[in-house]
Amino acid sequence: MALKKVSISRKRLRRKRFLRRILAFLFLFAGISAGVVALFYLPQVKIRKVAVKGAEVLNKDKIRMEVEAVLAGKYFDFFPKNTIFAVPKNEIKRKILADFSRVKEISVKRDLLLSLTILITERQGKALWCVGDTLCAFLDEDGMVFEPSPVFSGRVFAKFLDERGQKAGLGQEMIFPDEFRKLLAFKNFLEDEFGFKIDKMVLKDFGEYEFFMSASWRILINESASQTNLFDNFRIAFENELKDKFDKLDYLDLRFGNKIFYKFR
Repeated sequence: MALKKVSISRKRLRRKRFLRRILAFLFLFAGISAGVVALFYLPQVKIRKVAVKGAEVLNKDKIRMEVEAVLAGKYFDFFPKNTIFAVPKNEIKRKILADFSRVKEISVKRDLLLSLTILITERQGKALWCVGDTLCAFLDEDGMVFEPSPVFSGRVFAKFLDERGQKAGLGQEMIFPDEFRKLLAFKNFLEDEFGFKIDKMVLKDFGEYEFFMSASWRILINESASQTNLFDNFRIAFENELKDKFDKLDYLDLRFGNKIFYKFR
């Protein structure tokens, strides 16, 4: 009987020790958690300044206010986001890219002085995308529609008139980037090497395009024509057939590989 009582006492003792350890661990965990929570609310670790750099056209104050609105939120409705070691960089990037279509790239940097720097790279207008004569928007170097444009007189920007009947909103590609760059390169080739002036480039169905020249003649091309073929075929047509006849030309057709067609008025 004595041995049995001793065995039971030892089991109870071990159980008490185990419970004490569990309680000690829980108190320690609660203390650490309280310390972490308190750390998030210390004024010494809060972001005090948001600076926006790189924005030339966009309003820096509006971008800064958007960032501050994100920082005013909380993780899980409890932990503040405006602390130097818990900055929601990805959330800030998504918000700015969604609200400012002119922003092409954004980076968020923090430093030990409790400040946040937002570095912006803006899209640059390379051409106009238009539906009709008055509804136009800027296109960047990748052919993306990013911002409504005013009505320009003259040839300030290359003008693409879209007759395909498809919708393209802000932040969408009007045309595949490589195809867009090919069309711009052909336009620059015609203007820089031959001195022609292009009034507009019309996007038509089935991957076909028309270049309308200021001298009232057209060039017909399509998406299957490579940039090299366009350049070479135009040079051949210019040097061998059309050099002194453009005033009578109706159109030049470069849609059929190395076969060149043209028609006079």
